[in-house]
Amino acid sequence: MNLVLDGSVQLCYCPEIMDEYERVLAYEKLNIDQETQKEVIEDLKKIGESVVPVDSNVEFGNDPSDKVFYDTAITRDAILITGNMKHFTHVPHSGRVMTPAEFLQVHLKP
Repeated sequence: MNLVLDGSVQLCYCPEIMDEYERVLAYEKLNIDQETQKEVIEDLKKIGESVVPVDSNVEFGNDPSDKVFYDTAITRDAILITGNMKHFTHVPHSGRVMTPAEFLQVHLKP
């Protein structure tokens, strides 16, 4: 998030991604109060770029809700940074899907 906040990385989203973030932030186990949840979503919308994703025609049988993340990244010719690589093993990567550690290693070398 520091890289997004300082402008080094551009956050891209679409309404479906924000819906997913809202759902996850509301998980009881995260114990995030509703006001903070709302502030996080508002801040992400302010600093991010809203994108209308183009359908990649890639099948996401295991978790179809992940498709919108991939489609949004592909639409903007961006890298999808995720800690959930197992849901993206079947998509054409070509450097487009990375873990946070991989991204930092590849793109932020001193």
